[in-house]
Formats: sequence, C-alpha cells, structure tokens
Amino acid sequence: MPVRNGIFILLILAALSSGQVPCEQDSVYWKNFVRHADGSTCTHVPPQVALKVFRASHPDIILLETTPRREPAAEANVPGSGVFGVELANFSNPGIRAGDTVTVQFTCLETQQRGTLTAVVQGIPWYYFPTTLYLQPEDFPGRPENITIQRTDNHQRIIQWEARGNLRYRIYRSSIGDTLCNGQWRREYRMIAEGIQGGVYQDTVVADEERLAYVLIAYDSTGTASAHSREVIEADRITGLQIVAGTTTAQLQWLPYQPPFGTLAGYTIYRREKEESVYRAVGYTSGATQYLDTRLQPGTQYVYKIVGRIFPETEAGTSDEVMVATGTNLTGKVWYTTLRVAVVIYQHTNRGGITAEELSAIRSMLETARLFIWRNSGFQLNLELDFYPISAYRGFGDSQEYHLNQTAEDLRQFGVMNTQYDLVFRICPAISGYWSLGVVHLNLPGPERLTGFSHTQWPVVTAVRYPGQEPQLDYGLTWIFVHEIQHAIDALYHHVGHPEMYHGDRPWDFPDPCGEHFDFQANIWRSFKDYRDLPPEWGEIYESVDQDQDGLPDIEPLVPLDEVRFGSAPDKADTDGDGLNDLEEAMAGIYTGSDPTLPDTDDDGREDGSDTWPLYAVSPDVPQTNQPPRIDGFIESGWPVWSSGAAYFRVPFSPRAYLTWDADSLYLALEMDRVATPVIYLDVQADGWWHSAGNVEMVIDPESGTFSRFRSWDASEAVKQYSLNRGGPGGMWDTDPEYQQQFQRRVIDPATVHLAVLYENPVVQLELAIPRSPLAGLNLQAGDSLGINVVFEAVDQQPEDWASLFERYDFVTVTLREPLAIAGEQSAIVPNRLELLPGYPNPFNPATTITVLVPRKMDLEVAIFDVMGRRIQRIVSGEFLPGRYKFVWNGMDETGTFVSGGVYFCRLKTSAGETRIQKLLLLR
Repeated sequence: MPVRNGIFILLILAALSSGQVPCEQDSVYWKNFVRHADGSTCTHVPPQVALKVFRASHPDIILLETTPRREPAAEANVPGSGVFGVELANFSNPGIRAGDTVTVQFTCLETQQRGTLTAVVQGIPWYYFPTTLYLQPEDFPGRPENITIQRTDNHQRIIQWEARGNLRYRIYRSSIGDTLCNGQWRREYRMIAEGIQGGVYQDTVVADEERLAYVLIAYDSTGTASAHSREVIEADRITGLQIVAGTTTAQLQWLPYQPPFGTLAGYTIYRREKEESVYRAVGYTSGATQYLDTRLQPGTQYVYKIVGRIFPETEAGTSDEVMVATGTNLTGKVWYTTLRVAVVIYQHTNRGGITAEELSAIRSMLETARLFIWRNSGFQLNLELDFYPISAYRGFGDSQEYHLNQTAEDLRQFGVMNTQYDLVFRICPAISGYWSLGVVHLNLPGPERLTGFSHTQWPVVTAVRYPGQEPQLDYGLTWIFVHEIQHAIDALYHHVGHPEMYHGDRPWDFPDPCGEHFDFQANIWRSFKDYRDLPPEWGEIYESVDQDQDGLPDIEPLVPLDEVRFGSAPDKADTDGDGLNDLEEAMAGIYTGSDPTLPDTDDDGREDGSDTWPLYAVSPDVPQTNQPPRIDGFIESGWPVWSSGAAYFRVPFSPRAYLTWDADSLYLALEMDRVATPVIYLDVQADGWWHSAGNVEMVIDPESGTFSRFRSWDASEAVKQYSLNRGGPGGMWDTDPEYQQQFQRRVIDPATVHLAVLYENPVVQLELAIPRSPLAGLNLQAGDSLGINVVFEAVDQQPEDWASLFERYDFVTVTLREPLAIAGEQSAIVPNRLELLPGYPNPFNPATTITVLVPRKMDLEVAIFDVMGRRIQRIVSGEFLPGRYKFVWNGMDETGTFVSGGVYFCRLKTSAGETRIQKLLLLR
C-alpha cells in the first residue's frame, strides 16, 4: 500500500472482468478511517460496532462487516484500529460498476454514535484516497435480539424474535450456497420484507435443499433504524439433548455438533416457559456440551433448545425442543452462589513462558484457592474455573499496560461470549504486577454486562505462605488468586449495591479482629452474608442435596468439598454428636476443618462443641504465677504448659509452648526438638493485627540467642491518622525512621525484654519475659485477653521448611487468669494415659498423620512395619515430655523409596517395654 506523508492511499489495481482478479486477492476494497464525535479513534470491534453497506441503485441489497475478504491472511473488516473496510466486489446481480454510489452506515453501540459516508466509484480500477468518518451521537433503536429459525414440514421458514414497543422490522435473507469463486459464502443479504410488526415472520420461499441465513433491522416511526441483528443461520440438527430438572435448576447435555461450514465457536442455550412463544438466550458454552441452568421457578414447565455458534458470531445448528418441569419439594436442599471464572494463561510470550509442568502446578494452586474461598464463605460462594491456556506466541508491548483488548480478542477466538463468565483471571509472564481492575467492559459478543478482571504476572513472587502439603508447590499463586479475585468480586457486589464486602488492600478499615494475609481474607469472606443477592445477569444459584440441612452439600462434584469428601455423614447434621455441626466442623479453621468423626479432635479433654479452639491442644486460659520463672534458657518444672505440637509442619516437628504472667511481665517459653527460627506474634489487645498499638513481631536467632528483628505495628488512632494523611497505610512500624522522628518512642522497647536461649542442636529452649507496657495495651490484669501465634521458619535450617503452632496468620486468643490452686506444672492438655491413636486419614494416599499421647516423661520409638514384621521406617525415637505429638508417614521406607500399597502396622514402644499398635492401609 503506497504511503505519502504518513497517510496511506488505497489503490485498487484490478479490474472486475471475469478471470482478471485471483480469488485470493481483494478486488474493490473500500477502506476508511473512523473516529468518535470527540475525535478519538474508534477502537471498538463487533458486536459493539456494526456496519451496513448498500448502493443507491439497490438499497435493499446490503453487505455487513461479516462479508469476507478475498485475501486469507487479511485483517478483519473492523479490526479495532480506527479503520473499517468492505469488499464491494461481493455485491452481485448486479455486480459493482463504475459510477455506482455506495454508502456505508457505521454504528458504534458502545458510545451510541453513528455516521454515514457516501462515495462514487469513479472507475475500475478505482483510485481512492481514504477519508475519515466522524460519528455523532444518535438515538436509534436497539438491535433485534433472540432470533430463531424453524423450518416447517413444507420447507418454509418461520423467523421469530423478541418484538419491542411500536417498532417495525425489515428482514433480509442470504443463501449459504451463494459463494465466491474461492468457495467462501458471499454473505450478501437481500431484503425480503419490511414493515413487519410483532415478533414472527414466515418466509414462504420453498428451498428444500438450500440453507438460508437471516438478519433483522428494526426501525421506529421516524424511520430511524437499529444496527443489524446478528446473523442467524438455518443449519443441521444438534442431537441428543437430555435434561434433568431439579427444583430450581436444569442440567442439560447434548451430543457434539459439527457445523457444515466454518469453525464451531460454542453453543447458545435458549429457554422459554411453556406458555411463552419467544426464546431467550440464558447461557453460553465454548465447546462444552453440557450446561447447568439455574434460578428456575419450582413447579414450572420450561422448553429448551441448543443452537450452535460458528465464527464470527453466527448461529448454525439447532436442537429439537425439549420440555421439562421443575420439582416442587424444597426440603432437603441447599443453595449457593457460583461465579464462573475464565482463567486465561499465556504460555509463550516475549517475556517468558509457562511450561506444561507449571501449568499443572497452576491448576493445583488455584484449586487450593477455590477450596479456601468455598470454606471461608460458609460454603456459600463456589468459583467454577475454566482454563484457557494459550500456547500460540503473544508479543506484548509495555509490561505496565493492561492489554485488555488482546485478552478479550483471545477469549473471542475461543468462542467466549460476554456474559459467559462473571470473572476473568489472567496469568501472563509479559505483563507486570498483581492487580484487579474491578469490573470492566470486555466488549465480547453477546449481551452488555461488566465482567470482573484480575491479573497476575508469572512467575509469582510473594512472601505470603500457605500451609499446603504438596512439596513441589510453593502456593504463591494461591495467595495472589485469593487476594486479587476478592477485589473483583468486591467490585461486582458493590456494582449491584452491596458495599459491605471490605477492600482487600485496606485491612485497617475492617472492624473484625483478624491477622494478616490469609486470615484477613478469610474473615472478609466469613463476614459477608449476601452471596446469593445478585441479579440474574451475574452468577448462578446452584442447588444441591442436603439431607440433614447442615448447610454442607452431601455429594456434589461441582464444589471443592462436600460431606462425603469431608468424611461427615450426609444424614446427620452433627456426625459425631459433639455439639459442633458438620458445617461448623468444616469451618473450624481457615485452611482445614476439625475431624467430624471425633468428638474431641485435638484430644485436649474438651469436646469440639465446647472447645474454643477445636483444632489445637491449647489452653484458653493463662494462669498467673506466684513465683516468676527464672529466665536462663532452661525450662524448669513449674512452667504451665500452654500448647503442645504444631498445627502445620513440612517435616516432623513437635514444639512445646509455656505461658504464664504476673503483674510485671508476660512470660513465654518454647521448647523445640529441631533447630528453627521462632517468630512470635502478639496481638496484645486481642483486637486484630490492624488496630491499636500492641501488634508485636519478634524474630529470634536461636544460635546467637538474640532478636534478629523486634518491631511493633502501631495502629493507634494518632499514628493511623498521621500515616493516612500522608498517603500511607493505617499504621506504622515503630522501627520506621519517620515514626521515630514523629513519635520518638518504641511501643515495647526490645532492650526491656529479657530473652535467654539454650541452644543444644537439635534441641532449643528459649524463655523470655515481656514487661508491662500500657502503650501496647499490655496491662497484665486478670481478665485481660491477648492474641498469640508462633511460626517456626527454616526448620532444620532449611528455608523451605516451616511450621506453626496454630494456623498461620491467625491468632489464638487467651485470657489472663488468677493463680492456679495447685502448684507445679499444670495443663488441661496433658494426657492421662499413653496412647497411639488411629492414623488419619486411614486408608490413605499419600500420607497419614500418627498421633501419640505421652502422659509423662519417657523414652519411646514410633516405627512402621510390614505384615512380615520387617521395619519399614522409624518415624521418631527419643525422649518425650508429657504432651500430644503428631507425626506424618509419607509412605516411604528408610531409603526414601515409596513402598507399595497394602497393610502396614504402626508400633509405639517405650523403653519400659510398653507397646501400642495401629493398623494402616496404604492405597496406591
């Protein structure tokens, strides 16, 4: 294409006489620029824009933006770059001639603007200098929707659509058999009727062997016309449609359809009530041959049909109508919201790629995130993930740009329609950052509606950790998904009138006590209650069987967890009768649930229903001491045991915690059977990490016996306002130089904290005394509450191995109590007998947890044996203090080789000869 002074000139070099122009070349391609009324380039693409071209001599014959180009690799007629074009040689009977006056009407539905451009074909070849079409605001009718074709027994066609108001309609027809010399469908439409009122027209042309297509244009009493409808094609039948109706849902499935031409883009699901005559599109798939329709009325008859879609946005292929009736019995059911998420993954970009192994890891990490949200929403929000990996190369420009148009175009190439997904989550190595745009216009085909959009770069780099059990995963993407998708879901609910879901980047605005990261997100999901309050265009309301009405679906493969997978009984709301129903058991932790089959999950002597912390063997009360412990690193008898064991560990690890207080100090001691770096978190006022001043982080170097970090997050009102007024967060670390300059203090001065460590690798004992601090809220009075958690980093000095006393980022709240009546070591969690509990789970694959209860100090060994009595693996051996210990057997022998499936025995043996045995079944 010649260029003069930066402006291209369209040069038509070929004549139209037969045989002069190869079918693979454009012939009379009329191309122009298009701008909005404000001068901005119109970058919208169909179906947000539509064009119609006609000749003055034959205004009833039109070409649309779908009319084909002759060149196979040519860009679309409306590529979204501020230009549009049309191949005028596609006009036929008569063909285009010199002297013809051609007119294009270009409509931008996104901006409700329209423009018209007219030109005279001066000659063939036609030398044409492109002009600019400026659009202007115009009030025109909406394009016709919900158009269907039905062939009668005598081969006539009945066209139906959704009629609106006092509009009249023009109907245009095209024959698919009318092709160009290269075999492409010409897509030339001829008007066959106008002035039609209502929503039905019968085309009396009898064409038994011919396949026809139709478009409609509406116009009002002033003659102002709408943009043309989508093309609707009469085609082969879609077969095998079967429907199973629930009370408020209908599950549809059908056989795959192969269109007679073009490429299948997906299917549109149409529905009407029995008494209605007009179908409405209620859903879309991109090739899937099943669909769950929801929000139906009980006791109602519905009629469905499936219509295929071919590129670009053209319907072809229709199923028979199938009628079903929904049930009327609402008992024994549970309902919950499902949001459909398109996960777009760019595997090959100009800034790196994603391997097949990484793709598998991505799926696993997102499924983990999906379960986290399902659990913490109270089993009221289910995210349904469809993955769209893009293996073709994509080159992205500025890595800081959003590149929404590229992703929308890629989804369009998958046949995705605008309301098909409620959310899009993109993973791309070439686009930087972790962010969410809330809800945006993606300009995909189909009904108008906003869509949630979140993004992550790849690879993910984050310090936030998830307590996952798959060692090959770092679970960084789990955190990014949970955090970023919450922004989009928050925006979605806010858009429909729900401001209650708090902002994930402003935790200081959230009034409920919580910790950081996952704990904060979990509490947001738990505090929001209106998940089902969405208009029909957003989300689905799924229905599942719930016999016992405990709120947890019985058997439901569409959700991440149900009663069967959880291990609870579908016919009993409280399987183990401990006062904590099965749903509450499943929500006992933010990452996991308590055991629905054990009345006392943590074996601390309190049944789960009356246990504040059913997952942990921890005392909720901290006794006051009459004799302060000596802080020398050696934990003497007299320290009250507070907690035994770790809630999470990657390698066997059994720390023990002691806690007491007096009017001067809070005393904490830790005993570790492996070297690790303890990180102690205090929420001194038990009001959450983001409120008040006493939010303390202490990192202890066990070898040097010193604090490697000691700081407090001061979120007291004065500090919070100071920070917010300067564009900062709702608090400041007291180690921040600006904080020191402004406030000249430490919330708790580390120099006043007495720390002593006894380091005898691998055993570590540490003791510390934290003095009374009114600024932190540590007043040390009976009845005061405070939150505590301890994380152990670099267990065995391995950076990837960590453990935590409780669920990471959560706090266990304890209450300071008066002195104990009996002197000596006291703890409600010290067992009164030696026990080896059954492995859990059992049967198992790949690992099972073995729990040992030790009533007194003793030497013992725990080992695995096969049915021949041969030792397979020594789990642990050594001296144990009283407490409850958990160990994991990963199905390996002592050489690190996975053993075969079958029966094994776990044996506990003490130095005194006492033994306990449990049978294990390993599944392979």
